[in-house]
Amino acid sequence: MRIYPRSCLYCLLSVSAGLLFAGAASAQTSIDRLPQAGRIVDGGTLEPGSGSLEHTLRLEAGKAVEITVLASGGFDPLLTVTAADGTQMAQDDDGAGNLNPMAVLFSETAQTVTLSISHSGGEGQAGGPVRILLMPTDYRPNTPRAITSGAEQKGLVSSNNPQVFTLAGEAGQEWEMLLAADASGLDAYLEVFGPDGESLAEDDDSGGSLNSRLVVTLPATGEYEVHASGLGAQNAAYQFVARDMAAVEPAAAQVLTFGERAAGKLGPLAPVQTWRLSPDSLPGMAAEGALLVRVTAVGWTPMVEAGFDTPFGYAMALASGESLDGSSADLMLPLSDVQAAGPWLERLVVQVSAAGGSTPGEYVVELVPATAEPVATPLPPPTAG
Repeated sequence: MRIYPRSCLYCLLSVSAGLLFAGAASAQTSIDRLPQAGRIVDGGTLEPGSGSLEHTLRLEAGKAVEITVLASGGFDPLLTVTAADGTQMAQDDDGAGNLNPMAVLFSETAQTVTLSISHSGGEGQAGGPVRILLMPTDYRPNTPRAITSGAEQKGLVSSNNPQVFTLAGEAGQEWEMLLAADASGLDAYLEVFGPDGESLAEDDDSGGSLNSRLVVTLPATGEYEVHASGLGAQNAAYQFVARDMAAVEPAAAQVLTFGERAAGKLGPLAPVQTWRLSPDSLPGMAAEGALLVRVTAVGWTPMVEAGFDTPFGYAMALASGESLDGSSADLMLPLSDVQAAGPWLERLVVQVSAAGGSTPGEYVVELVPATAEPVATPLPPPTAG
């Protein structure tokens, strides 16, 4: 479970100094004098049922710490960090794994905050002793970035270190947003907030695999925030792209020449690439009894399909063929099925995409006679000319 308030996504705190236990005259211990490997502090015993343990923590400017609550007895604690004015600054349930919550804290100014350890499941829960692990860290929160339509942005995110993107939007605009894992294993998560601070939309896996995708129509003119994060406490690499749909030009079809290789590339905003046949290729193709569309990728699994342009739009005829080695796909096109007629061949369309769970990238596509020998190893993309 991942919980974070909008007001502190990029103001998660940092620590120096020590813990002062509520209800006890415990002496402060400066984190600056703790071993670099960190220190475990006795956090008390959380009673069964309701209630909480509260500790104050003195934060020093420019220092960062990772705080993990370690529970004994199999109960599920919840960690909440609150500022002196009562503002909730961070909250986590299972960020450290095994039911243990974690918060990574950073503050530009010195201040004292309250750490509250309670039952995640509410009343009726078991209790037990807890320990608090303090680990110095070089963590610095991501700073907000402005969105430019179509511009790809990269970085690192986690549940405790999200990235905030700002968008100057106008009422009625439709925006598409995609947060992709960039082969890092990130379980991406997107959420959009309006000018009034209310959540408009959120998504986990609609972008395929573990990627997040949102299409949002803006209800009002003003500044929006897009929060990009990951499910899990560890930082992972991401790719983020957003685009104003009104400004998007339809992708031009690529030209595929019979007997020649061509290079292509798929990405977050180009998950499918379309190829049409070169007119010069039609005579040679018509002389063949069958053709083979072969797609060879580098480090991911492609899919290929063929169909035709019709008065009613694109009509898929054949789905992609078998994989040669996990990064290649073949599709047989028996020309007898289309009568080898010029008009039908002229309307033939080939589409390349990625198999589910595969992060796409560069590939090579070729249209060859069906008798051509299969390629067992990935081909390097030819130099674009």
